[in-house]
Parts: sequence; structure tokens; C-alpha cells
Amino acid sequence: MPRARTLALLALACALATGRLAAQEDVDEELGNRVLNIPAMAGQSIPIFPLGAYSLDTTALRDSALQDWRSRAQAGAKFDAMLGTYLTDNAIDVHWILPEELRRIAKRAPGMLVDPDRIGLQQLVPRNVRRVPDPLSARLRQYVALTDARVAFAPAALYLSREQAAGTTTYRADVNAVVVDARMGDVRWRTLATGRGRSPEAAVRAAIATMVPPDLGSP
Repeated sequence: MPRARTLALLALACALATGRLAAQEDVDEELGNRVLNIPAMAGQSIPIFPLGAYSLDTTALRDSALQDWRSRAQAGAKFDAMLGTYLTDNAIDVHWILPEELRRIAKRAPGMLVDPDRIGLQQLVPRNVRRVPDPLSARLRQYVALTDARVAFAPAALYLSREQAAGTTTYRADVNAVVVDARMGDVRWRTLATGRGRSPEAAVRAAIATMVPPDLGSP
């Protein structure tokens, strides 16, 4: 699949405070490497949903450095852990509700909530999505109601690829993320975060850091 087409299908979701979200850039503007407005999110409970879609450059399938990134389940587990750790370390004024907690909430309400790993975040990938489609909208609304939240951070997609130049191999991570006002069903913020590094993990961390620079949430 050509890179341009693949990147067009990526989505990563992020979360922001509602009352001040109007001050954020409009979703039609350039999406590359946008920064979350962490001060506007301070003091809020914000659920982080598990990674939605995942794609790996087929030319890198035999790359040993990508051994732990070859399946959606492996990639999702690593990405969710890295994102959760990074946000809790660098945006400490926000009460992040991590994917594992969302899974526990779902287990306590069998038959009521859709598994957060299968909630359908891929529907948020297209950049022209302004309203969260059903049934995803209803599913997100249930989770925010149970977590005393309003907005949710949705990492809709991750694409990992390998780049080679002058005999040097680097890795690239493209994360498409969205901030959703789950009560209203609106997409409030969107980014296509790109990071590069000497390892897949370094590339993912670099992409995440474009959304929350390391010093942004520090004391």
C-alpha cells in the first residue's frame, strides 16, 4: 500500500477540555505534529482508549528490530504502555484513565459496554470526520459517563515504517490521534504525529512527544 494512502488512513486520538476547546485550531488546518493544550486539560479525568488501527510497512516484516511490533496485539500493547507512561510522566496535572482501567470497567459491566479494544476507533481516521459516527459515539459516551469525564483521547491508528539512507536504518512512526467531546459527539482536535528514531520504540516516543513536549507538563 503506498505511503500516501496509508498515512491518509491513520488516526490518533487525543483529549482536551471542552469549555476551552473552541480556542484550539480547527480540524481542517494542517494536521502535522500538533501540540495538546495541556493547561486547558488540567484537573480533568480523561480516558485514553487502546490503539485502534495498526499497519506495518511490509518491507520491514523480517526486520528483527520490529519483532515485537509484527501483530496488532503486540503493537497495541507496547503502544498503549508507552503512551500511558509518557502522558502520566509529562502531563501530571491531568488525571489520565489508562486503557487497562477501561478494560476493568468493561469487565465490571458485562453486556453493557463494548470491549475498549474493539470499540471501533478506526472510524475516526478520515480527516474530514467532524462528528463521531454511531455506534462509536454512543460507546464513547458510556465510557465517559462511567469515568466522570467529558472528553476522550483516541489514538485511532499507528503506522510503522523503516527508512534507509547512506547505509543507516531509521524507523518512522505516524500516529493519527483525535480528541473527542464524547458527550456532544464532536471531534475537537486532531493530529498526525510523526516521529523518527534508531529503533521503533524511539520513533513512537518521538511521535508522542510532538503532542506533549517533554517540558510542557513538568513542574
